[in-house]
Amino acid sequence: MEFKPELPHQATAPAPFSFEQRNKEALAKKEKKIQEMLEEEKKAREFKAQPLRSFSPQPLLPSTSRLQATKFEPFNLETENRGSVKAEKWLNSVQQELEEEKKKVVFKSHSANVLYKPAFVPKKSLKPATVCDNVVLNSDKRAQERAIYEMQKHEKEMEEEAILRQREEEREEEERRNIAMLRQQMVHKANPIARFKGVQILPSEKPLTEAHSPAWHTRSRSNIRI
Repeated sequence: MEFKPELPHQATAPAPFSFEQRNKEALAKKEKKIQEMLEEEKKAREFKAQPLRSFSPQPLLPSTSRLQATKFEPFNLETENRGSVKAEKWLNSVQQELEEEKKKVVFKSHSANVLYKPAFVPKKSLKPATVCDNVVLNSDKRAQERAIYEMQKHEKEMEEEAILRQREEEREEEERRNIAMLRQQMVHKANPIARFKGVQILPSEKPLTEAHSPAWHTRSRSNIRI
């Protein structure tokens, strides 16, 4: 017989989630907070009049003594004093210059005492006469040194040119030898004909093959198929 297990049938009973009560409490707190904020805004929008000021009479101020009016007097500025002193100095300097110019214009002749004095006679010098010796100038000395330097420089250049010319000739000679060697190597030379030993044919030492009829195993193959 076919085995059939007996399983009890149980219906799932619906039950609220564990966090449903917590969500309801949080929603209630949120609504309460919103209601409080609305009430605070409503109270803030209510009109409140300020109290009236009291217009009671103020106490009288104490009596004060009156000051005398200012009397007008001319200013005595330091700048005006300095200006007057400077102007006075300038007038004095101008007058002094005019007097000096007038004194210069007046002509006064001097006595001609030079006409009665003896004529000027120059004195002879007590120094010995200058002796002219062979003077060696630095310019001449530098010219000789320059000539020696130019000669040495020319000799050195000639030696360098000779060395370069010799190297160039050696290089050309080396190139000529290399070209001649290369041409000699490029000439074709035929190799001599190789000479081999003659081939000697010998008879074989193996015996001749004997012909036999083949052994056909047809019966054994037919038995294997069965």
